[in-house]
Amino acid sequence: MKTVKYICAAATALLLCACESKAPRQEVDEPEFIVPEDFSENASISGIVTSVEDDIIAVLTEAGDTCSFAMTEALANQKVYGGYAVNDYVVVVPDNGDNAEELLNLTTLAGRWVMKNVAEEESGINIKEGGIASSINNDTQNFSSWTMDGTRLLLTWSGDGSDGTSELVDTCDIRYLSKDTLKIVSSYDPTLTTTYYRQK
Repeated sequence: MKTVKYICAAATALLLCACESKAPRQEVDEPEFIVPEDFSENASISGIVTSVEDDIIAVLTEAGDTCSFAMTEALANQKVYGGYAVNDYVVVVPDNGDNAEELLNLTTLAGRWVMKNVAEEESGINIKEGGIASSINNDTQNFSSWTMDGTRLLLTWSGDGSDGTSELVDTCDIRYLSKDTLKIVSSYDPTLTTTYYRQK
C-alpha cells in the first residue's frame, strides 16, 4: 500500500496551480484504493475529486492513491466549505475511518475577494494559483502568498509599522465559503468575522 502524503504548503500550491492551468492531468492506470483507517487525528489530504455518488466522494491524491470518503458527517456539521464536484481540488480532514470531518474546496477558494472599505471602495485579496496572493486596493496589508494548514488559510502579508516594514502570517479560520462569499476569522481578532464577496 502506498503511503498517503499529507498536505503541506508546497503541495497545496502545486495542486491549485495544476487545477487552474488547464494542463492535462497525468493519467494513473491503476490507482491503489486506500481505506484511510490509519490516518492520524487532524491530518489532512488533498487531491482531485474523481467521482461523487450520493454522499460519497473519491479523491485521487498526489501519490496516485484513491481514497473514498463519506460526506454525511461533514455535511451534517456544516463543515463543507465551497462544495465539491468532479475535477475540483479539495482538502479533506478525515476521522480515523472513512468519514470526512471537514472538506475545503481549493478550486472555489481561488479568486478575487473584496469588501467595502471605509471609503466605500472595494478592497481585499486576490488568491492566485501557485500559492501567490496580492492585495486589491489595500495600502495597509500587502499580501504576497497563501497556503493551507488543514482547512485553515494562512495569509502572508507585510505592512509598515514603527519599526519599518514587517512580514506577518495571519492564520484564518474559514467559517463559510461559496462561489460568491468567503467568511473568515483572523487570528489577530478572533471575535470578528470578515465577509468578502467575489469580485465581478
